[in-house]
Parts: sequence; C-alpha cells; structure tokens
Amino acid sequence: MKSMWRVMGLLAISLNAWAADSNKLCLAEVCIGDDLLKLEAKWVPVAIDGAATQYYANELTRKPARELYKAANQKLIADGKVLNTLLPYVIDAQAFDDKALEELKKVEAFCTSLTLKGELLTGTKERVLVTAQSIPPTAEGMHLRVVRVEMIFDAYHPISRPEQAANVKALTKSLKKQFKGLVEVRDIDDMFLNDKYTDKPAILGFKFSSDVAVPMAIKLRDVSDLPVLDESSAAAVCKI
Repeated sequence: MKSMWRVMGLLAISLNAWAADSNKLCLAEVCIGDDLLKLEAKWVPVAIDGAATQYYANELTRKPARELYKAANQKLIADGKVLNTLLPYVIDAQAFDDKALEELKKVEAFCTSLTLKGELLTGTKERVLVTAQSIPPTAEGMHLRVVRVEMIFDAYHPISRPEQAANVKALTKSLKKQFKGLVEVRDIDDMFLNDKYTDKPAILGFKFSSDVAVPMAIKLRDVSDLPVLDESSAAAVCKI
C-alpha cells in the first residue's frame, strides 16, 4: 500500500506540467515538442564502450572526425574537438547525457536526421526515457525536438507480482483520467501494436522485454507531421 501511494504521489507531481498546458503532453519535467538543448534537467551518464573509445582514438590519428561521421551517414558542423567528443555518443551509443549535451549545444548545424536517447535523472525508482530528433533549423537556430517520453513505473504486472494488482488498477485509473484517449495495450514494446497505434499520442502497457518483473509503462509520442531534416531543409552551412 505504501508503494502505491508513493507512485501515485510521484504521478501527481509528474503530470502537473501537463495539466498546466492542455496543448502539451508531459512526464516529469519533459514535454513532447520540447527542445532538448534548452531543457534544464540532469541525465543519467551514458556507458560509453571502452573499445569504441579506443577505436575512435586510433581512427582520429589517421583521418578527421567528419570522415567518420560521413561513413555513418551523419553530418554535424562543429569545432573539431566537439566532433571528436561526440563520436561515440552519436555513432555508437546514439544516446546523450549531460556531457554530450554540453557538446551538442556547441554544434553549429545538424545536417542529417539524428535521433538520440537519454534517461532523466529522477532520484526515484521510476525511470523516464527521452528520445529527441533533429529537425530543420528555424530563426532561433538548431533544434533537437523531444519526440518520445516514456515513464517506467515501480509497479508490476500481477502475473509476476500478484500483490501489485491494486497498485496497477489505481495507477491505470489515474493515468486514464489525466491522459484523454490513452490507449491500453498488453505489451507496450510490441512492434505490431506500435504500428497499429501510430496516430495515438499516449499508450499504456507493460514491458515484457524488461530485465525486471514486467513493469508498467506509459509512452507519450509526437504524432505531428514533423518536417524532415535533409539536404533541402538543412542549414546553408551544411551545403558548403
């Protein structure tokens, strides 16, 4: 029971930002459509593979970083040191953390479609996973748009933890009240279901692929018709 009220308390805090602006969908301190580069948040450090770090260190003695990005179909315009630092984040991990964001903010232009994932540092048992995508530049500059936010709760499917049944029921009721049109599915990571509900901005289900006891999760998704970042929409500096 104590666990249920703790989760419900966190949920109420997490959804306050969403309730304040009915045009936005938010979890914790992150909203769909936010510019990742402008968020004031802390992120879980990305575990950079040591072998990848050594590989890039060796490669950079023979060729410039831009050639390594090109081989991975990526192009960023930035200082050489910035490009060097971002290599394992952008090419291998395809993820970000505080260190990577400091470097990403120094990028003059994102010239190709880039998707990066990160985990919000919450200080709780709940996890918040964020996905951001590069979009065409605007008068304000470069942007990494938040296109997905997923919260994994400290609440589990009764099939693995029968004592969690009341917790799950209360949490589901609260979420359905807060997120109008919330779609419930069994397996939130089922690719077929994800394709079926591509037009639905909020999905609730369980993570059967998790390494823990089938936690409950909610995914918020950007279902707007986003402009594609390609050669025609990239910044002028990308075409030099």
